[in-house]
Amino acid sequence: MGADFVFTVCEMPDNLDKCREIIDYRIKNLNDSVIASLAEDSCLDIDGMLYDLAEDMDIAESDLWCLDDMDDLMLRKLVERLLKDAVDKLTGYRRDVGGMVLGDTSYAISGGMSWGDSPTEAMSFIRVLDMSGVMNGLGATNIDYESFKC
Repeated sequence: MGADFVFTVCEMPDNLDKCREIIDYRIKNLNDSVIASLAEDSCLDIDGMLYDLAEDMDIAESDLWCLDDMDDLMLRKLVERLLKDAVDKLTGYRRDVGGMVLGDTSYAISGGMSWGDSPTEAMSFIRVLDMSGVMNGLGATNIDYESFKC
């Protein structure tokens, strides 16, 4: 039984800070099926994360009208936090992340040899961002940050 080489990629803007507003907008507006898919695939520790989230959660008055949908609301907030954390973790230099340009698009890539586990910490961050689609189009090398439409 040998190791396999695994890697993951996602589009990555040259200036992640300039895209923060766009990324936050996209994260807030993910549809429910993407949220459910990300939660299932990421193997979230729902109980532990709910406890942590409850301590610093900002429930709006409008959320109280949705008590029947509180599970979905909490799952959404957990996935939003997961994605924002992934963006934060990829900001700046990391030894386990490489960059590449294919055509006119920049990508972040991470990987290595695996015996069933993730070879790098960054792989999970890149994978969840790619699965969510929030980085789609942001890796264009000629992107105009000021006029980009969400």
